[in-house]
Amino acid sequence: MVDNSFKKQAIEIIEIEIDKLNSFYDQSSSDEEEDMKKRIMDVHFEFFAGANFKYRDDPRNRQLSERLLKELNELRKLLE
Repeated sequence: MVDNSFKKQAIEIIEIEIDKLNSFYDQSSSDEEEDMKKRIMDVHFEFFAGANFKYRDDPRNRQLSERLLKELNELRKLLE
């Protein structure tokens, strides 16, 4: 059985993450910034569409995460 304190903290973390993402995507941005947001969203979409959640040890999950981490690192470099 999951402890109530744990549940409360987990829900709080999830809500914070959702709020941060919504705030980021909803803010007004220049065309260049919108392009970056679209690339970041593409990474999220590609992860959730491509990951095998039933079999987490699927080798394709590792390949997917390596490719997406590479994309995120490229985005980070562009922003620095």
